[in-house]
Amino acid sequence: MGDEVWGAVGSILILVAIGLIIFFIFNLAKGRRKKNNDAWGQAATELGFNFTPTGTLGKYTMSGVITDGLKQLSCTVWAHTEHYGQTHITFMNYDVSFPRQSNLLRFRIRRIFNLNS
Repeated sequence: MGDEVWGAVGSILILVAIGLIIFFIFNLAKGRRKKNNDAWGQAATELGFNFTPTGTLGKYTMSGVITDGLKQLSCTVWAHTEHYGQTHITFMNYDVSFPRQSNLLRFRIRRIFNLNS
């Protein structure tokens, strides 16, 4: 009967250890997400853009209108990460839409910055 008790105690300890590891990883990811949301929120505030904090798996996006004299340009900024095996590259994307005018076509300018270089 002693071996059965130690086997049960060992199993419980293993389950507790796995639970603690999962809890630690979750809290680490949650803390990182909060820091990123705070940074994106501050940048959006400085630019006068709208930013809604993301959840656990959400993507970072902010948008707003840039006013330059009489022109208003719609702008969206978002982050995109591409994974290549063990490494990853995060890109910052800017999408600017120029207003439609009577004889002009509407077009967009997209600039992508590599944040890892």
